[in-house]
Amino acid sequence: MTVFFISKINPTSIGVLSDLKKAQLNSVFFEDFKKYISDKEADFDNVFFVPTTDQDNIFILENYDKLSELGHKFITSKKTLSIALDKYLFYKDLSSKNILTPTTWLLDKKFILKKDLFFPLILKPCFPGEWKTAEMSAFMENRKAVFIKNILELKHWYNKLETFNSKIIVQEIIEQKNDENYSFCGYSDENGKVLWGFLTQKLIQYPEGFGTGVMCTTVDNLFLYSKLQKIVEEIGVEGIFELEVIRSKKDDKLYVIELNPRHWGQHSISTKLGVNITLLDYYYKRGDFKKVKKIIENRNKDIKKIVWIDTQGYLNHCIKNLFLPSRCKFKEFFSSKTKISGLLFDDFKLYLKLNKKKLVK
Repeated sequence: MTVFFISKINPTSIGVLSDLKKAQLNSVFFEDFKKYISDKEADFDNVFFVPTTDQDNIFILENYDKLSELGHKFITSKKTLSIALDKYLFYKDLSSKNILTPTTWLLDKKFILKKDLFFPLILKPCFPGEWKTAEMSAFMENRKAVFIKNILELKHWYNKLETFNSKIIVQEIIEQKNDENYSFCGYSDENGKVLWGFLTQKLIQYPEGFGTGVMCTTVDNLFLYSKLQKIVEEIGVEGIFELEVIRSKKDDKLYVIELNPRHWGQHSISTKLGVNITLLDYYYKRGDFKKVKKIIENRNKDIKKIVWIDTQGYLNHCIKNLFLPSRCKFKEFFSSKTKISGLLFDDFKLYLKLNKKKLVK
């Protein structure tokens, strides 16, 4: 029996369940990956973990060897996970490959306040999701990230490090040019070669400027596609990925901001384009390369544009901009030339049905 483990209820995981339903594959919606390791009866012929959050990837990295012993098949390597989950190592690795990224410093006791700094800066934890922990939340004064306006503000945070033991980074803020915030999304083989990819652009972020994309659209730009494909292959990403870049208003160059080696919020766009990326991952891990090739070759080449909407985030954005309708991009929302993908009632019904399944062989 093939079992897919998905740890949390979120828009990404519901999209994964929808992908699996299309292939009529058995799946188990399981609240906690840790229970699988401790459950002696959780003995299946094929086990597939589907990470939908950074915390999932952290768990996989910490238990990589144990999960491998239990028969889980990985594509994403320890190295890729380690670099992607430690923001300082990630930016340092990019710089070593001459890939443009925001200038980043580790704020530790070796940090020199008299460095040639340029303000404003942003201060944040090295590890994703760490700001939610009680210790980090107290240090960050209940904020996910902090904008540093001058040297005096930076000294305040530097002095706080004397009573705190965790990795904090300070980073240059790249001012984005217009709406030029892109993601290169897709799938790479175990050697880091991109097998399938597509481009998206964030039209609306919530919160604005530095938030999550709540309205994204596919982009048909061969030059940009080739450039970002080259970056992904230089990094050496394996498996499912999303690479986020922005174009700088200052120098008109592209800067890499983030890498997600996992399913991400807009992965259902791939399914709309005719490539079920969850199944692509499943068949590649099984070594069924004929089906992998067939999935990619049978993609829908006629669809040129798709608009993806995070319904809750988009609603929040529209309420906030109630008297500024131009910011809501209603033209894109109602365009007959686009296909809307988001959380629908049928997706929630699917989750409620699958969540009742028991963990049995």
